[in-house]
Amino acid sequence: MDKKKKQRYKLKNCTAIQCALTLRELFKLPLRATQGCLLSLVQLLKLSIQIPHYSTLSRRQQTLEVRLPRSSSRTPRHLVVDSTGLKVYGEGEWKVRKHGASKRRTWRKLHIMVDAQTQEVVAVEMTANFVGDSEVLPDLLEQLDEHDQVASVAADGAYDTIQCHQAIRNKGADALIPPREGAVEWPSDEDGRTHPRTAIVQRCAEIGRKAWKQESGYHLTHAAI
Repeated sequence: MDKKKKQRYKLKNCTAIQCALTLRELFKLPLRATQGCLLSLVQLLKLSIQIPHYSTLSRRQQTLEVRLPRSSSRTPRHLVVDSTGLKVYGEGEWKVRKHGASKRRTWRKLHIMVDAQTQEVVAVEMTANFVGDSEVLPDLLEQLDEHDQVASVAADGAYDTIQCHQAIRNKGADALIPPREGAVEWPSDEDGRTHPRTAIVQRCAEIGRKAWKQESGYHLTHAAI
């Protein structure tokens, strides 16, 4: 078997394993029952394909790299970024229910980037709860496909940092981030042009933050999540 055939076989094999494990998770099936379910489907469809053994599913699920398909966009994307907390259940939670001794909880933060027009999640990253939202935005933008064009990125005031604005500018997009209270103007670019964030600060001073959000379309995009 040549190299290309091996790659195609490996890809098909991974797809079969991922499909089986998805059905298992969806219907809450044991591994043996998952194999039986797939065998029944193949028989009903009258297909002559092999079904992974339940022991293979058990072994492969530990190292399987899940690839989520994502549709490509023909028009520039309007992206929205935010984060949410996820509570982690484990030994600590059991101790609280059993003894009521501690009120501490373990949390993780899920950072999500969504296409405001299609509601599609285009980038996601999970971090510890002490990681700031603004630290993750550049990494989320790096997850985008190289062919994706970005028109704007909307986020709340927690992302009003030099690092976030620069990452958005590197993508050739407009930053729809309301400046924080008491925000000051940033220095102009080396070519003398006004920094886009400074333009936002000046516009907010002229018409107010609420009017700027309506004028820029911030509310329309940020309502996506």
